[in-house]
Amino acid sequence: MNSGVFDWVHAAFDSMVERFRMRSLVAMCCLLATPVWAQDHNSDFEVTQPADSAGAPSEWRRMAEQGQAAAQYNLGIMYEYGRGVRQNDVEAARWYRKASVQGVSVAQYKLGIMYDNGWGVPQSDTEAVRWYNNAAEQGHPLAQHDLAFMYAAGTGVAQDYLRAYMWLNIAVEYGNSLMIIHLNSISEHLTPAQIVEAQQMTREWIENHQH
Repeated sequence: MNSGVFDWVHAAFDSMVERFRMRSLVAMCCLLATPVWAQDHNSDFEVTQPADSAGAPSEWRRMAEQGQAAAQYNLGIMYEYGRGVRQNDVEAARWYRKASVQGVSVAQYKLGIMYDNGWGVPQSDTEAVRWYNNAAEQGHPLAQHDLAFMYAAGTGVAQDYLRAYMWLNIAVEYGNSLMIIHLNSISEHLTPAQIVEAQQMTREWIENHQH
């Protein structure tokens, strides 16, 4: 590789690590704001939208207070984006947490974002890594992406390019081709032997998580 291009790739990667929380892809932004009935990150996690849209906030609250995880997640979405209620990050984080402890990967990812940015909770890179990891282990692609860059940047966790490569490679293996460019950037920080090791880690993770 031409030295000028090589330097540019590294500069671009380093800049990307610093700015990865921005999530500039429109598709990602749309996914984050999508109610849970339109998502499938938990195969046994389904809910139907209340027929009365005007009464949706009270209906979601009733179900959420009864302990329904899907309603808790959706109530979190409403508070985060001010949909039918006054925008309130503290309330959003509270309801995301309730859904998260019930194992809802999309809620775990959202709670990770809240900690990552200090929205409604004290900013904590360690807690962000914790919740990204929980969601990533369930196969949530954006959690895998953000967890990879926490490892790459050494934010909230010891810097580990092997594990960063593994998480992005898992996302790519499951069809998230948009992440290939990030995977290639991380590979610049690894030796060929380390890439082989990271690919083996990917295969082992996939084998252990097949249903």
